[in-house]
Amino acid sequence: MSTEADLVSTLTDLKLDASKPESTEGTRKWRVTVLISGSGSNLQALLDALPTTLSSSLIVSVLSNKAKVRGLERAASHSPPIPNYAFSRPTFKKSLPADSPLLSDEPALRAAWELEFVNKVKATRPDLVVLAGWMVIIHEPALSQLVRDWEEGQEWDVEESVGGSRTPGASPYPSKLAKGTPIPIINLHPALPGTFPGAHAIDDAYKAFNDPPEGVDKIDRTGIMIHRVIPELDAGEPVVVKEIMMIEGESQDDLETRIHAVEHRAIVEAVEKVTTMLGDGTWWK
Repeated sequence: MSTEADLVSTLTDLKLDASKPESTEGTRKWRVTVLISGSGSNLQALLDALPTTLSSSLIVSVLSNKAKVRGLERAASHSPPIPNYAFSRPTFKKSLPADSPLLSDEPALRAAWELEFVNKVKATRPDLVVLAGWMVIIHEPALSQLVRDWEEGQEWDVEESVGGSRTPGASPYPSKLAKGTPIPIINLHPALPGTFPGAHAIDDAYKAFNDPPEGVDKIDRTGIMIHRVIPELDAGEPVVVKEIMMIEGESQDDLETRIHAVEHRAIVEAVEKVTTMLGDGTWWK
């Protein structure tokens, strides 16, 4: 995993190396920042799709709320390496002065950390933020701070400790409508719209098929969705939805394996769809 010094060095190399990914037909690539909390298998699916399906996009930064996770290693080992950064709440807490009132106020500490994390996300100058196995709820008012408040061409005005890969070329947007708009954020959730919100969706679906609680109808399918992020948990408008049929006698581990395989295809589809919508201006309509 990269240290902060490594990230600064990587960023400098990326700025100077003209052999890094160039624009297509004079238009710069879409800047995608990915947030993770663990192994990064969905991040890997996105990385694998960059030369083909997602050739008009570039993952400019990978941020994690946990240190020493496999997802950060995937970013660092990519060719070229992707700037990556871990910023956990415990790390933030340790950075506070001993007399900080936040140390004795957990809700305030959480809110302050969320705002600081959001600032680091904004520092990467993303066109799109993808929550790919991100296991933290971003509450208000932090969520509402994710607004594009910079001009096109200022993508290099970034915080060096977070980093951001270069995306040369003209704006991919149809007009100047991007400035002042909320930064698009999408989240992958392993359940169908309106079902099983939260961190235990697969477990909840498995139980609802094999041992539904009294008064609850047995389900015959589950699925995944990639949806717009809004303040309500896992309740934003779906961008991509995939149904997955339940199988009698299947173990929960096997169900999870099938779900993850669908996730890896769907998250690529979602990024392609959202960047197309950004390009024709329909994301905000």
